[in-house]
Amino acid sequence: MDEAIDRNAPATKGDLKDLEDRLNGKIEDVEDRLDGSLKGFEDRLSGRLKDLEDRLVSVARGFETKLLQAFYTFAQTNQTRMAEVETETAAIKSRLAKAEERLLQLERKVNFPNVP
Repeated sequence: MDEAIDRNAPATKGDLKDLEDRLNGKIEDVEDRLDGSLKGFEDRLSGRLKDLEDRLVSVARGFETKLLQAFYTFAQTNQTRMAEVETETAAIKSRLAKAEERLLQLERKVNFPNVP
């Protein structure tokens, strides 16, 4: 502000052009700073989202492992139980066959008392 400015003096087209050029320069500076800030923000956000994705994948794998272990444990227990059921079924069938054989022998004695 070396010289006094006459605020009542009319502005010329040159003055307006100079003002426009200065404003455009300042706007470009602001845009450049915003672009830099937004790029930095975007990079930080991208990094954090990648970290979050990696953590979620890790947690999902942990759940998957725990679920598979639970299913295998259930399958082993169920297989053991089924083997026991099959063993018991075989024993029941054997006992039933013996009971049927005894009943048949009794029926023979009742129906044919004189036959040895």
